[in-house]
Amino acid sequence: MRLFLRKKIFQTCLISTLNSVSASSLLLESISAYDSQIAKEEGLLKFAEELAEMLLNKDPVTIINKFQIIKRKRPLSNDEIVTLVTMRKKNKENIIRCAISILLEEYDEAKELLSKLPETERIRITNYPLFNLVKK
Repeated sequence: MRLFLRKKIFQTCLISTLNSVSASSLLLESISAYDSQIAKEEGLLKFAEELAEMLLNKDPVTIINKFQIIKRKRPLSNDEIVTLVTMRKKNKENIIRCAISILLEEYDEAKELLSKLPETERIRITNYPLFNLVKK
């Protein structure tokens, strides 16, 4: 019980100290660090997963971040795939649709959507850890 309380206090302090932009940056940096390791440190991915859960809301980016962590741990479930497909249908932003296509391993679709992005967005997404999933 004490460990649970300490964890909740830590989470509350972390979120109140960091704004959502810096917390999201910390999340992406944690995923990038995990990806760059030869011997994968599961604790780093667990930290990223817990941070993603704290940041999770209806914003597609937070959902994408959650699923990219899951994808590093295991294949997506049917329910998770349905969630992503539904999100992609509802979202008109090509950068979001591209990210979802990467998670769904629909790389031809992702490539097509990537080509439609302005150069600055194309560079930005290819530098995100999500793009490491394409390289695997």
